[in-house]
Amino acid sequence: MTMPYVAYSPAVERFIGDAYRLGFVITFHWASWLPEAERLQLEGGSLEKASLLNLAKLLTVHIRQDRFVEGHLPRLSNRVGSRQRMRSMDTGAPG
Repeated sequence: MTMPYVAYSPAVERFIGDAYRLGFVITFHWASWLPEAERLQLEGGSLEKASLLNLAKLLTVHIRQDRFVEGHLPRLSNRVGSRQRMRSMDTGAPG
């Protein structure tokens, strides 16, 4: 029996590799930071005001979480795209 798995495009693989190479994936106890990550993503305006350190932590959370929950990054991408489409419907701006 073969289990399904996520195969990322070369562009996604490069993005993940670049995040590590450029130091945006950092060492910290990311699992305990999940509530703050959720707050940053859900509270209006929080991402825009977030420090570079918190943005690096958020990227780290998502990249590391994908190692434990296969397919996390594609689901995240779909969720972000849905929010952008909803916001564009509210404002009339292109999503």
